[in-house]
Amino acid sequence: MRIIHTTLLLIGSFSVTGCEEQQRPALAETQAAQPSPAAATITPDDMRRRISVLASDAMQGRATPSPGLDSAVAYAAGEFERLGLRPAGDSGTFIQRYPIGRSRAPNVVAILEGSDSTLRNTYIVYSAHIDHIGMGRAVDGDSIYNGADDDASGTSAVIE
Repeated sequence: MRIIHTTLLLIGSFSVTGCEEQQRPALAETQAAQPSPAAATITPDDMRRRISVLASDAMQGRATPSPGLDSAVAYAAGEFERLGLRPAGDSGTFIQRYPIGRSRAPNVVAILEGSDSTLRNTYIVYSAHIDHIGMGRAVDGDSIYNGADDDASGTSAVIE
């Protein structure tokens, strides 16, 4: 059985301030520091809301390809746009399509630009696969495989 995963990508360029090696804090000091203002805005309620959207029955398990996956991708692309990220997909959009069988499946791709002029063209890729396995044999009367604990949670973390 061949499994293909649709991926949500956030490509971030570095925003490191220049400093000499001896001026950098030790790793233990960095880890003990308070979270950045942006990280402090992420709440358990935000994560639950995003996971609930992506793993909802309306997404029908997000099989690749499927209308449910297209809906999940549209949601992620809308969130990237709302957050002010730069599209990195096809034709200036957040969506990049790739061939799968006789169809095409979507990836979601965005760029978060850094502020350091020297490292601006150096990238870090954050990735999570937004698809899941769709629908199948019913378990306890439910045939939708929602994928909340793996794919939806990972995708939600990348969006946050």
